[in-house]
Amino acid sequence: MENSITSLRAASNILFGYNMRKIYDKYRNNASFKEKFTNADDFYRYAMQVVGGYNQFQNNRSGFFNGNGYNKGFPFYGKHTYSGTNIYRGYFHQFTNQKLKKD
Repeated sequence: MENSITSLRAASNILFGYNMRKIYDKYRNNASFKEKFTNADDFYRYAMQVVGGYNQFQNNRSGFFNGNGYNKGFPFYGKHTYSGTNIYRGYFHQFTNQKLKKD
């Protein structure tokens, strides 16, 4: 990325998403894994619900228990927009600042 500055926070979230994708890639041919996650998008949605739920619980406990979370649903599932965007970019290998899109 020529003439770009990326914060450590952004880079960490991109790496988190990239590593999440590596997990999918490692197990995608395993029969029992394939039964649960037929494609990379299914695994992303499942994993991000766990990640987002943890984020909501840690940062917004009163909202979490009252069902008043933020950034519900795809693609953030409860993660902050900044973090969620970079996790998404890392997972779907979109390393530039273009608009989010699926492969």
